[in-house]
Amino acid sequence: MFSGRLPACEKKSAECLSDDDPSDSDDDHSDDHPRSVAPVAAVASAADRGSRHCCLSPNLHAAVMFATQCFFIVLDMEKQASHTLRILDKIHAGDVLAFTWCLQLHQLDQQRTLTRASRIISASADGFYYPLIPLLLYAAGDAGALDLLLILSLGFLIERPVYYVAKNAFKRNRPAQALPGFSSAITPSDHFSFPSGHTSGAFLMATAVVMVYPALFWPMYLWACLVGTSRILLGVHFPTDTLAGAVMGVGWACLAGTLAA
Repeated sequence: MFSGRLPACEKKSAECLSDDDPSDSDDDHSDDHPRSVAPVAAVASAADRGSRHCCLSPNLHAAVMFATQCFFIVLDMEKQASHTLRILDKIHAGDVLAFTWCLQLHQLDQQRTLTRASRIISASADGFYYPLIPLLLYAAGDAGALDLLLILSLGFLIERPVYYVAKNAFKRNRPAQALPGFSSAITPSDHFSFPSGHTSGAFLMATAVVMVYPALFWPMYLWACLVGTSRILLGVHFPTDTLAGAVMGVGWACLAGTLAA
C-alpha cells in the first residue's frame, strides 16, 4: 500500500532537481523561438552559462570573453587583408596589361625612332641638370631665379630621402626581373622600380617652375609627362611607378613652395 512517503534515493533525487537553476528551464523554452544572434554574443552567452555551472572565477570569465573577442577581431583583419591583396593583384594585372601595350608600340617602331626619342627625353630628367636652370637664369639677371632655386632646393631635400626610403621599402622588381624573357632598352641605375625617380624629379621641377613662371604651365607639364612615358617605353618602369612618381613630385614641390613663401 502506498504510504505517501518517497524512498530515500527518490527523495534525494527530488531535492537535487529542486536545487537546479530555474533559468535552465527558461533557456530551454527560449530555444523554441528562433532568433539571429551575432557570433560574439552567442559565444558570450554560452560562456556566461558555462561560468554559472562550472563556477568560473570572475577573472577567468573575463579572460575567456577577451580571448573570444580577439579571435573574431583577428578573423575580420584576415578578411580585410585578403580583400586588399585582391585589389593589389588587380592593379598589378592592369599594370602589366598597360606595360604590354606600350611594348607593342615599341615593337612597331621599326626604325627605333621612338627608342631614341625616349632616351633623349629620359636623359633630360637626369638630376644634375636641375640646379643649372636657376643658376643660368640668375646669371642672366632674372628676378625669379633665386625663388626657383630655393623651391628646388627645399623640394629635393625632402623628395630624395623619401624616394630612397620608399624604393627600398616596396622593393618592387623592374619589368626585366618581373617579366620572363623581357629585357629593357637601357640599364637602370638600381634594382627596384617603385616609384619612378625620374618622373618624380621631373614633376617636382615642372611644379616649381610653374610656381615662379605660371606662363610655362603647359610646356613644363607636357615635358614631365613625356619623361614618365619615356621610362615606360624604355622598359624600366611600370605605369603605376610613374604615376606614383608624379604624385610625389607635385606634392613635395607644393610643400617646398609653401615653406619658401
